[in-house]
Amino acid sequence: LSDHSDALGRMVSAHPSSGNLFYLRILLKHRPGATSFEDLRTIDSILHDDFKSACIALELCEDDGQWITCLNEAVEISKAYSIRCLFCNIVLHCHPMQPAKIFDQFKDAMSDDFLHKQRNILNLSDDQKRLLSNNDLLFAINDLFSQQGKSNADFGINMPDEKLAVSEN
Repeated sequence: LSDHSDALGRMVSAHPSSGNLFYLRILLKHRPGATSFEDLRTIDSILHDDFKSACIALELCEDDGQWITCLNEAVEISKAYSIRCLFCNIVLHCHPMQPAKIFDQFKDAMSDDFLHKQRNILNLSDDQKRLLSNNDLLFAINDLFSQQGKSNADFGINMPDEKLAVSEN
């Protein structure tokens, strides 16, 4: 290298699972001349909350449409357990942009078997049955993630309510 190089250093690579670091790296590569973190996150005069949303605004990252389409197809032909497994595989290995949002969109399909189990309990209201089945879903998803050393919280998904499970069983 010559003494007149404009390069100050070298950027290390970052895996999509490294979260904010990954999106910061993308922005640094595509926004030369940025003077601050806020400048990096400002796209078309809009300050985005995080580096990820700035990347999406610049269309540097895909949205989660492909994963939503995949799960929609699975809902048509698969049982709840298989949909849960597919969801966890997508989250763990495909690094969707908004896993919690996808979870919310498909939680009814993923908890259908739990809700069916709760329907046999006669002394609970429909709201209580839905609450219990959603908590069972959170346990099931967390169990699947834990097989890979992760938890719901790692992906912005609520953790199950331990008290609810103990008090209702």
